[in-house]
Amino acid sequence: MRGFSQEIADKICERMIEGEDIVTICKDKDMPSRATVYRWMAEQPAFEAQCARAREGLADHDAHMIGRIAESCTESNAQSSRVKLAALQWLAAKRSPKRWGDKIEVDAKVEVTNAPTENLMAFLAMAENNGKK
Repeated sequence: MRGFSQEIADKICERMIEGEDIVTICKDKDMPSRATVYRWMAEQPAFEAQCARAREGLADHDAHMIGRIAESCTESNAQSSRVKLAALQWLAAKRSPKRWGDKIEVDAKVEVTNAPTENLMAFLAMAENNGKK
């Protein structure tokens, strides 16, 4: 495929939202190569943004599959289900970290004053004396 096609771009993104990754999509003979898709992303910021949103949809699909696997888990398939679940959790977190990634909670107290600290005053005094005490 030569030039960018919004019609093809839309199909790629629709397939991603339905659960296919770029590698799988680009193996289809009717789709552009991965190199072409990545070139399009570099050349077309709107397409890059469209793919980013589609990747989030793909992460939602991964999360959906996690639920399906968990529902079908039995004593006999627990180990293989555990492996599948871990892989899908990792993929979802990487594809959409804000939504499916680990949440980091920050609890901090910041105090802002207009007065210089003692360390700053000592540093400035030392600088005025060119490093001499």
